[in-house]
Amino acid sequence: HHLRLGLDLQQYQGNPYYFLEGSLALARVQQVQGDTQAAWEILESAEWIVQKASEPQLTTHISAARALLSLRQGRLEDSLRWLRDISAPLPTKPHP
Repeated sequence: HHLRLGLDLQQYQGNPYYFLEGSLALARVQQVQGDTQAAWEILESAEWIVQKASEPQLTTHISAARALLSLRQGRLEDSLRWLRDISAPLPTKPHP
């Protein structure tokens, strides 16, 4: 509940990095709770927000999350495909 509320607020207030981090956390929660469809939908939504915000470097986070989710579902080929999409190192800190 609190993650969703935070995401709703962040979506309209601006920093795509924080929105992405919250989305990744919520996707992990959904996956752990067994709702993998919701996890995939959250990642799709996060990608849309990141693209809309013109922050292409953040898409590496989404590809990594998709690779991990695929791996946890036993889908090795899909996981490898998502990993190949990562062409730059992952950012290690929030953007100013």
